[in-house]
Amino acid sequence: MAERSPSALLALKLLLLIVRYLPHPHSPYASVCRAFLPAVESITFHAFHLKSTDLPRLPTLFAPAHRRRALRSIDFDVVLPPYDSEAQARRETEEDQQRNNAVFGAAVQQLLGELASWDAKGGITLTNTPKTEALPQGGRYKYSFLHLGEMQDEGEGGEAEIQLPIVPNVEAFYAAPAQNTYSRHYAAAAVATITRCFPRLRHAVWSLWDDEHKDVRLRKRMRSDFARIIARLQLPNLTTLSIDYPCSTPLDHAISPPVLCTSPAGVPTADPLSRALHALTTRCPLLKNFSLTCEVVLSPEIFWPTHDIMNSDDNAPESPIWPCMEEYQLNMNMMTPAGGWYYLPDLNPGNYDDDDYWVDSSDSEPEERCRPFRTRLDPAEFRPLLRAMSRAVRRMPKLRRFFFELNRLDSKSFVEINGLGVGQPGGLTEWQEDGMSVRRWHVYFGSETGWGATDVEGDVEAMWKDWVGHAGVVRVHTWSV
Repeated sequence: MAERSPSALLALKLLLLIVRYLPHPHSPYASVCRAFLPAVESITFHAFHLKSTDLPRLPTLFAPAHRRRALRSIDFDVVLPPYDSEAQARRETEEDQQRNNAVFGAAVQQLLGELASWDAKGGITLTNTPKTEALPQGGRYKYSFLHLGEMQDEGEGGEAEIQLPIVPNVEAFYAAPAQNTYSRHYAAAAVATITRCFPRLRHAVWSLWDDEHKDVRLRKRMRSDFARIIARLQLPNLTTLSIDYPCSTPLDHAISPPVLCTSPAGVPTADPLSRALHALTTRCPLLKNFSLTCEVVLSPEIFWPTHDIMNSDDNAPESPIWPCMEEYQLNMNMMTPAGGWYYLPDLNPGNYDDDDYWVDSSDSEPEERCRPFRTRLDPAEFRPLLRAMSRAVRRMPKLRRFFFELNRLDSKSFVEINGLGVGQPGGLTEWQEDGMSVRRWHVYFGSETGWGATDVEGDVEAMWKDWVGHAGVVRVHTWSV
């Protein structure tokens, strides 16, 4: 196609300005004058909502080059097979899940294949939502996940790899199912695999799910697959990574959490997911904003390698560094990946054997005993986490805001840590006395955690003071309600 002359480009820009000020909808104006067509379609094709059932029309629809140039956002719904009313009342079978996986994988592959055939000049935002267009009942989808390939036995390596095309023109990817009963859970490895197709990606938002309590083997395998894929991600342009990976804390603190980090032989290991996420955040040289929320089950290795946690030399050549990190947010669960808790039982746990301490979960779930007696921080578990966090913060030279939460839903036993750079506002009234002209590090311990300023190790507090600088402020608070 011949290049437009400067006068033709100017005329097109003027038409575009005119069309943008015309009343909505814009599409009828294309029939007024043929010269209006590119200007009108630069607006109508700027953001496009596409269902997987309409994928065969995509090549024809975007055959004109000006439509491809106009496109900046695709909201892509993968429509999965519907179920009759009888099937909706039951959990998905393995056959159901494999059929859904095939539809999901084929739709993603077809879309990415088409986008890969376009020129790489435009920066496209892709939002992917898998859903079934039928009202599910009885928690049909609660324990099923969408994979790109067939699930294999654990000894065969978990999820089968699927080859997807490289798509250079996607700069933002949102794997964020709509918050309604029609949307479905992704397998986390599937989202990471799709992300791997976008070498120029700048922004990634993943809405995932780690709340599989019924099948521990499945949960371990999905976490392991997720870790394996993100350990190989190469995203040199990534600036923002936001992950929701929720796991609800059991109401019954007498249970033993599942052990999520063992070798195939059953030998305890370091948590591969924490290590992989740590590696990913340090491997993306331009990463500025990192958020990992919704009570994620992680170990201290999200911040710092366990084998090196007591080493006092942060400036060693092999020490991790986050050269561009400006905002870091982490919301962690009370449970550890090793099958433990960050909290100890109360000294006076009281009586939780009465009928009043049973909770109805739903019609399809057994009732759960409510015995929330873990409120005291376990020094053996919490101290390595606090140390690893403190060491990591000192290796974020551009950090403006750091936010950490543990057990956020209990105001008496929560932990909240805020690191605030110069000019960053605080969120609690006690902070206002310090002003915003200096760096501040504020630690809040719930009144029943059993922790205060004297429980923080001296060298850890020294790391905080090193981060805030000579004029900065370090405060440790006990929060009472």
